[in-house]
Amino acid sequence: MAKGLLMAHTGATPDEAFEMLRRASQRENLKLSEVATRIVSKHESRAEQT
Repeated sequence: MAKGLLMAHTGATPDEAFEMLRRASQRENLKLSEVATRIVSKHESRAEQT
């Protein structure tokens, strides 16, 4: 779901979105799954506010 959110938000291809997740994982020293979970959680919390 995080990859799809990135694709929708940035217009990235599936491979580009995965690369964004991978780079964020390395930059933040977090597992890729944790980065993805945070993106989805942030999206869901924003959706609830509207």
